[in-house]
Amino acid sequence: DLTGVPQNAAVEPSGCTPPQQDYGPVTTAMAVGTDNDTRATISVELTRSQATVDELEDQAIECGRFAVTSSGTESTVTTQVMPPPPIDADDTLALRRTVQSGGGREAVVQSMTTLIASIGDVRVAATMMSFGPSRPNLAPLDETFVSAVQKVQRS
Repeated sequence: DLTGVPQNAAVEPSGCTPPQQDYGPVTTAMAVGTDNDTRATISVELTRSQATVDELEDQAIECGRFAVTSSGTESTVTTQVMPPPPIDADDTLALRRTVQSGGGREAVVQSMTTLIASIGDVRVAATMMSFGPSRPNLAPLDETFVSAVQKVQRS
């Protein structure tokens, strides 16, 4: 969900498929918090990945808009590269994604803002996901991201 591409989905063009990730206990740790009132979540993901932040940015730029089909549902993923978060890290990236599924009254819009930092061989990604056309307050995402990056730097 955090990339707009469910596992085993078909992506067109295929070069826009997100890099494979090992979700095992040695390579990924994740925590998710949900605000039921706003239907928003913040996910923090710590990973060890072969893909660099620069590679993720290049793919986001090349794949600003692509199609996804999963379990018979078609959606369009639109990605914008935003100014990088101002934090002390080896590399940083900020992305805003919108996933639109269906059309007309049946349309579902999912929005995600992701802040990414690379510290050594650890990647920190914090994502706020919300549903509907409104843009949520991103202050809690910023606070969560900064806290996660600082904890990784201290360890």
